[in-house]
Order: sequence, then structure tokens, then C-alpha cells
Amino acid sequence: MVKVYKRRTARRDQSLVENFGGGTTLLSSGSVRFTKGLAERWLTLPEVNRDRSLANGWVDTLVTAMERGTFLLELVQLASCDLEGTTYRINGQHCCWARLDTKSISDGKVAILKYEASDLESMAKLYASFDRGRHRVKTHVVSSYLGGEFDYLSQRMEQLLVTGMSSLLQAGTQQKMFDGDEVATQMLGPWNVTCHHVAKMIPEVVTQETQHMRRAPVMAAMLATTNTNPDKAVEFWRAVANGLGFLTPDTPGLRLRNWLMTSSIQGSGKGNRRQVRQEDMYRVCINLWNTSLAGREVQIVRVPTTRPLPD
Repeated sequence: MVKVYKRRTARRDQSLVENFGGGTTLLSSGSVRFTKGLAERWLTLPEVNRDRSLANGWVDTLVTAMERGTFLLELVQLASCDLEGTTYRINGQHCCWARLDTKSISDGKVAILKYEASDLESMAKLYASFDRGRHRVKTHVVSSYLGGEFDYLSQRMEQLLVTGMSSLLQAGTQQKMFDGDEVATQMLGPWNVTCHHVAKMIPEVVTQETQHMRRAPVMAAMLATTNTNPDKAVEFWRAVANGLGFLTPDTPGLRLRNWLMTSSIQGSGKGNRRQVRQEDMYRVCINLWNTSLAGREVQIVRVPTTRPLPD
């Protein structure tokens, strides 16, 4: 019996994301033998800004598949893009490193696609659209759009900002999951100023000693509160991170800090810590932020039954 596709989620609002427009053009396509010389030449091409890190384990997996004959060369597409006289590598670093390390490989050809972009943003969008089946996880898709927008952050710190934005957008919507295109559009658009405020705060509040600040719902709460009161947010989250400046044990920020340090996200398997949903962690963060602004103290931390809005 033939299976029939049935849509499980609502159709996305495409107005959230700009389309390619006339920014990129496919100049040529063809196929060539996948020689070690081709792999070497491909790896010498300059990479698009913030290309994903080389995953040695994945290269090992590709080498094994190539040597046992289960790697299908005809499915490989190597793409490049010309921008202002320079040819950039869009993808292919893992395949090419695997080809260089492979002792023997079946004879075959790979597809070569050559594009031209009118500007850096168009090339970033092209880059973000490749290899989504296996490698382009959401944070990496967003980073490819962002380019150098947050170049004062390390890539790891930028990914914290991205996961926080994704978590914040997801809240209170019927959409199952916001994809990388939608998250990036918000970070470069209406949430850009707030993202920069939080980005400048992250290196100070997220350190080896403040692991409780790394969670996506905490980052989401930092974004939401900064959006309403940037100055107070810096003061509040700095104290939640380092535990300094609290007058009494019942100060909301200190209660939040202790609660976060003894809690973990469900499924993370952090010993005997309290297991909470990401949504509940976000609600506690916002509720205690609101309590702090109101000048009240807290003796017991409870999860609000509904999602509070930051004051």
C-alpha cells in the first residue's frame, strides 16, 4: 500500500524570512572525478565566514564508508560561489579531507556547482541552504546568516545567544519549531539591538564558574528582560551569575541563582539535581525578575502556572 503524506504542522508564515531574490545565480554545473588533487584544491578555497568547525569524527566515518565501498560519490555536490572576484568554498571540507585520507576509493565523479553572489548576505543565504540533511544544524545555519554581526563573541558564545533567541521565539507559539532562517531574521531585524546588549553581557556572566547561566531558557530570559529594561537587566543577571550584591537570602536574584544551580533541564542527567522543563525554567526566571523589580522578597521558588511577561 502506498503511504500518503499528511501535514502535521501548520504551514509556516514565509513573511518572517526574506527569500533569495536575485542575489545568487548558478553559473555552471557539471561533474568531475573526485581525485586527491581536486580535494586539495577545494580545501585551499577561502571559506565563508564562520564556517563550521572540522568534525574529525565525521571525517573518520566518511573514510570508513569510502574504503568499504558504501560511500556514493554520485550523491556528492561540491559548491563554490564567486563574490567580488573571489571564489569561496560553500561546502565539501569533510568529504575532501576524507578523500585525502582514503587509501582506496571506487572510481566515480562528483557534481560541481558554481554560483555567483551579488553581496555577502546573498552568499551567506546560499551557504546556509546547503547540506541541511546532515550537517547544517540550526545554530550553524543562523551563524552563517549572521556573518560578522557578533564578531566580538567567540563562536561558542554566539551559539549561546542563538539558542536563547530560538528558545524565546518558540515560547507561546503554535509553531512546533522555529528554523534557522526565522531565528536569524529576527536577530538581524527587530531583535538586533537587544541581541547586541545581551551579546556584550555574555562574556561577563557566562564563565567556567557560572555553568548555570548556559541554559537556553536562561539566555531566553536574559533577552526578554533586556528588551524591556536593558540597564536593570545587566545589574540583575550579573548578580545572578556571580552571587554578589544581594542584601538578604530572600532576594529574588539570589533565590534564582540558588534554584538554577540546583536544577537541570529534563533529560540532561545531571546527578541528583531537580529536573525541570525548559519552559518552567524560563517562567521561574521571568517571575523572579518581575518580583525583583517590584522590590519584593521570595522565600519559596514556585513555577508559575502561566507564562509571565517581563515587566
